Amino acid sequence: FQNISGVDGLAAEVIRVQTIGQDGSTITNVRLMNREITLRGTIRGRSKEEIATYRARLLKVFSPKSKGKITYEYGNIKRQIECQVEVGPRFSKLQTFKYQDFLIDILCSNPFWSSLEPVEMIMKSFEDGFGFPMSFPIEFGTVGTHIILNNDGDIETPVFLELTGKLVTPIIKNITTGKEIKINRTVETGDILEIGTEFGNKYVRIN
Repeated sequence: FQNISGVDGLAAEVIRVQTIGQDGSTITNVRLMNREITLRGTIRGRSKEEIATYRARLLKVFSPKSKGKITYEYGNIKRQIECQVEVGPRFSKLQTFKYQDFLIDILCSNPFWSSLEPVEMIMKSFEDGFGFPMSFPIEFGTVGTHIILNNDGDIETPVFLELTGKLVTPIIKNITTGKEIKINRTVETGDILEIGTEFGNKYVRIN
């Protein structure tokens, strides 16, 4: 392994509108682009046959059909990102039988780095229901004292909830926007209610 590029400096599309007579423009949205990562490395071997074996292994692992995760460590910070091989290994001309350089292009359609493990919190015996903002810190009802879960990332973060009955028409409310999810039924004792707020993967399901 020689180096990796594309882990920082993400490009964004700034969406702007301009009305008649307006100086400058009004920014209406900022959309982050796909993250494109390039891996650079070198195959080392004692013979052309050994290098050919390593080439075949690299081509198999990094097939354009392959998906996976990249884990990146910098100091005491560890993050991961889901990715898809965009361009498989490209090899330099073999100048000597001892080594051969290669490039691999990786595409991350979701450009965000995430923690290696989700932050989890167990809530017990809360009263008066609970709500959550999509911008952290986050508060869940009361258990004598407030429960706060801090997001150590840089953006709003989706929430995944798993609640057990008995619950009568429970409501999950985003106290920042006022939007809410209301379950128009009773979640019986022993039932499990699951709610996810991830973009492109929002769901409410029971059992």
